Amino acid sequence: MLPVYLEFNATFLSRFFLGLNLPNMPATTTMAASLLASLVYLIGIVGQLAGGKMADQYDLRCLSGFYVISLPCVILMGFLTEQPLVMAAAAYVFFALGIQPIENSLIANSLPEMAKHRLWH
Repeated sequence: MLPVYLEFNATFLSRFFLGLNLPNMPATTTMAASLLASLVYLIGIVGQLAGGKMADQYDLRCLSGFYVISLPCVILMGFLTEQPLVMAAAAYVFFALGIQPIENSLIANSLPEMAKHRLWH
């Protein structure tokens, strides 16, 4: 859904490409939106790495702040356009993907030892 949403609400990159007057560029808006979505997801990868590092170093219950931070970002995405929309989307995906390794660590730490033994051996 993100590429389509960006295609309609973050048109700055497609306008730039169209301004270059390149020949045979009928899918410029789709390409621009896909590039922006790719950038957002690359930032999400960094969020997942950061969440994994934090899960190894800090109390996991304190890291639920990732949820608290991601909620305003996704709400802002509904109101923003152009570059601010891309920044809000990147922040949302950073924290939404960053919580995944933290959740996995919470589940692993919550399992009884007997269940861990059955699962891993």
